Amino acid sequence: MAEPHRRRPSVLTEEERASHRLSLALSGEAAEEAVRLIVAGSGGSAHRLSHPLQRIQRDVNVLLNHPTLSLDPILEQAGRGLLGLGFTVSSF
Repeated sequence: MAEPHRRRPSVLTEEERASHRLSLALSGEAAEEAVRLIVAGSGGSAHRLSHPLQRIQRDVNVLLNHPTLSLDPILEQAGRGLLGLGFTVSSF
């Protein structure tokens, strides 16, 4: 049988971790803005619950409520990492 997966310690520097956290937060914000622009340009029918864009918009909103994509905490941790202050939460 294959050996079970074992968690290995992170080999990223704090600056690399901060950069990855920042990229993650900004990609979530970019996705939200892209969906907002598409829905805004799609007319009133895009706001019907049966419209596929409505589901996409709700899915993005739910994803952005996950702690790994919440902008403010990620920006704080990225800033701490980039300034060399250390992280106050564990790495992901």
